[in-house]
Amino acid sequence: MHQKKLLVFTDLDGTVLDHYSYSHALAEPMLRVFMRENIPVIPVSSKTRAELEPLRVALENHHPFIVENGAGICIPENYFPDLPSGYEFINGYWQKGFSRPRTFWQACLRKLQPEFESDFISFSMAGTQGIAKMTGLSLEEAEQANQRQYSEPLLWRGSPERRNYFLRCLQDMDVRAVQGGRFLQLLMKIRIKQEAFHPNATQYTLQLGSRLFGFWRQSSNRIQSIFCISNISDQPAPLLLSDLNLISTSDWTDLISKKHYSDLHETVVIQPYETLWLANC
Repeated sequence: MHQKKLLVFTDLDGTVLDHYSYSHALAEPMLRVFMRENIPVIPVSSKTRAELEPLRVALENHHPFIVENGAGICIPENYFPDLPSGYEFINGYWQKGFSRPRTFWQACLRKLQPEFESDFISFSMAGTQGIAKMTGLSLEEAEQANQRQYSEPLLWRGSPERRNYFLRCLQDMDVRAVQGGRFLQLLMKIRIKQEAFHPNATQYTLQLGSRLFGFWRQSSNRIQSIFCISNISDQPAPLLLSDLNLISTSDWTDLISKKHYSDLHETVVIQPYETLWLANC
């Protein structure tokens, strides 16, 4: 019988780190409690792997972490007894990306650059010194922020009208841009167009046993439902679709693999560290 294990997923800025000083002093007592109780704290951040590595050292955090707004997961070598399926080993970490690589986003911007040359500047265009100037980061911090693997932030300099036209051009390329602070972030349309992923959607955590972590999201108009389920163990885990109470009148598809599920009494075997996004439309 598997013993239940608690996990803590947390943002960093304004939570673990003070919003103004970036100190973790106020969070230190609770972090010590988690450490003493052997409860892994999983940072979930817009920061890059290069930015998070020294921060994890300062926090004495040796657990997996999620980078670039959920675009990638990094698992330290030897953290699990078995090698994760579908991950690539890169300089001490098993990594898996859930977005296109940075080169894809750079190629998209290059196609639009002739028409919008003076309207925006991306991180790769600005370089380390330019990023430091735009953000107020030190040169070392700016260099770490520019070591992106799955994203390419950009600063918009043009008019609101030109911005709207720019966003329409991105849509024609099956790309969406969202505002994150001062910067625009380019995202895969598959994620943005799901109404159940809207911040105002309903969300409930699912009770699926010790190996599976899942939650159900429903759009505000109650039309779309998405069941997000991850195998957080190092062993294959069975999932009975009937346990999810899926609506039988709907068609259900995994948005990640594109696999269609018609038998709602089927048992799906989720591989170690694999994730499903089961959606009805």
